[in-house]
Amino acid sequence: SEYHGQGEAIAQCLLQGMQLKTPYISIILGEGGSGGAIALCCGDQVYMVKDSMYSVLSPEGYASIMWKDAKKAPAAAAEMGLTPQELLNDKIVDQVLPEIKSDQDIKKLAKFLNNKFTALEKLPVEELVSKRQQRYARY
Repeated sequence: SEYHGQGEAIAQCLLQGMQLKTPYISIILGEGGSGGAIALCCGDQVYMVKDSMYSVLSPEGYASIMWKDAKKAPAAAAEMGLTPQELLNDKIVDQVLPEIKSDQDIKKLAKFLNNKFTALEKLPVEELVSKRQQRYARY
């Protein structure tokens, strides 16, 4: 993947995301994984739905690196803390949202996001970007 420039693309995504002069909210639905998932944490606010997963490395990859045995993926997953509640406890995500299963859920999510974007838009651009960079630096 490095021969095809994926590392550079991820780096550019991070760089651009950290400099956006507009509010930036990330929502992790399903599975956010691998190196490209790092860019999801550039947001001013980061949310996950209840049954999602977020990690910059798969449990198989972690097990292969740490124990030279991809079959130890279940133990790696437990050690990595990939669940929304664990990531909330570690302050990687700001809130765990309910699963989206209906049109009503979509309307609730749209209202939620509208409120969050409205609040973020009130911040001066310099403060918005500074807070985003401070948030990301905690990782």
